[in-house]
Amino acid sequence: MSGGNLPSPGSDRASLRRAALARLLEREGVEAAQGPTIPRRADQTSAPLSFSQELLWLLDQSTPDLTAYNGPVARRLRGRVDPDILEQALSALVERHEALRSVFKAAGEGVVQVVEPALPLRLIREDLRSLAPGAREAELTSRMSVAARERFDLRRDPLLRARLYRLDDTESVLLLVSHHIVMDGWSFGVLFRELSETYCSLQERRAIELPSLPITYGDFAAWQRETAAGSGMAEHLAYWRRTLDGTLPAQDLPTDRPRPPTQDFAGATARRVVPRPVLDALKALAQAHGASLYMAAVAAYQALLHRYSGQEEILIGSPVAGRTPRETEGLIGYFNNPLVLRTRLDGNPSFAELLTRVRETCLGAYEHQALPFELLVLDLQRDQRGSHAPLFRCVLTMQDAHADDLGLPGVQVSSVPVEHGSVKFDLTLLTSEHADGLHFDLEYRTDVFDPETAARILGHLETLLAAAVADPSMPVSRLPLLTAGERARLAEWNATGENLGAPTTIAALLAAAAVRRPAAPAIVAGPVTLSWAELSRRAGQLA
Repeated sequence: MSGGNLPSPGSDRASLRRAALARLLEREGVEAAQGPTIPRRADQTSAPLSFSQELLWLLDQSTPDLTAYNGPVARRLRGRVDPDILEQALSALVERHEALRSVFKAAGEGVVQVVEPALPLRLIREDLRSLAPGAREAELTSRMSVAARERFDLRRDPLLRARLYRLDDTESVLLLVSHHIVMDGWSFGVLFRELSETYCSLQERRAIELPSLPITYGDFAAWQRETAAGSGMAEHLAYWRRTLDGTLPAQDLPTDRPRPPTQDFAGATARRVVPRPVLDALKALAQAHGASLYMAAVAAYQALLHRYSGQEEILIGSPVAGRTPRETEGLIGYFNNPLVLRTRLDGNPSFAELLTRVRETCLGAYEHQALPFELLVLDLQRDQRGSHAPLFRCVLTMQDAHADDLGLPGVQVSSVPVEHGSVKFDLTLLTSEHADGLHFDLEYRTDVFDPETAARILGHLETLLAAAVADPSMPVSRLPLLTAGERARLAEWNATGENLGAPTTIAALLAAAAVRRPAAPAIVAGPVTLSWAELSRRAGQLA
């Protein structure tokens, strides 16, 4: 679809503008034009909630035992780590970042975030060295899963928890679990970068020298509220009203079970790695069309959803960092802002044409990302209750696997997946580029999808991608989906060797079945059951 109110592609101004926007997207869309300076608020002990925080607060209050917005992150540490210094470093960061010291309390008819005095963070230590080597990993996985599902009481609990699992004398795993109301994915990058610097400073017995923070998260929340009340959001709101005008199709995917009336947020994750040659070809294809790898991933995901649903309009959600004011880049807090990407697949486009359409969709969405998603939902009056999220059921996120990761002296650090059994949407595709290829983590609702189905979805996505980069001119409707294993099974099922005889008619087949099994049930419709003989008699009577 068109990018909204962007200038026509033929103008020099449009070309320059699009090139700038494309470069912005290559940096994950997080270094957008500098916004207005955010002032410090007068009262530093409390602050209003940002719009995204308010939505999470309402969800938390209305859904008992909700843990879908717990954010677990784990790192394997190979080398000698001093737990006491690690605990001190984490405590220093809790003192530094206001969001990590905030709790949420009712005030009048609303709720505010109250900044608590700094208290030391407790690093819980669990020793698994007494277990047999083969049992340690299983126990580690189980314990991390349980810890990741522990509910936060937003009114009183510290909203960052830390555990260190000791596997042997030189190997341990650090698990951090936060609530999204105070931390997003970017925040973990900030936390790891500053944790690395703080740990080194404490270990070397020198002063901690982190740059001062110009504002706090509470300052941002107050500024966001004031900005939204002004006229600056009118242009963005008008764009989204045009983009999302008319009836928005619900993503009608085939499921293993009927969709329940309400979502229970239970979920799991399936994983797959697309080989490096396919990733390199996809990046080259994207570059040839003035697009980014992110856009190519969106095009492939939307093509797959189109093939599954048969719908000519596909809507997905895709979060952006939401940190366009530069003062927010070094803060820990919840800034994520989901964008709605609405793409048309009518006219049986080729994959190359679809990539061009997706590029236009993304450029328009990123240019108008300043409008908080919660305000958009309220303006469109979409119901936020029921069995799915408003506006979209499927999400794609592209993550930088190497951005601001943890670095400790003499320690090799690697990521560890954590299963916490909760998801927010029907399907969430997490993508990240690694040395061995493009990693796909598919979070899926277990109340409607089976594990085999989730694995099959990823297999189909890889097959579609490989075919698309091999021949971008192929119509999306003809891109193959079946994996080599599925094609082999189909051939095996069809290799029956049975002689079906000469061509015949349905009436003849019915008559033959009535002779072979006259009393066997042929049709069951409520309380009525017809045998093959009765069905044949009635069919003949009707004829």
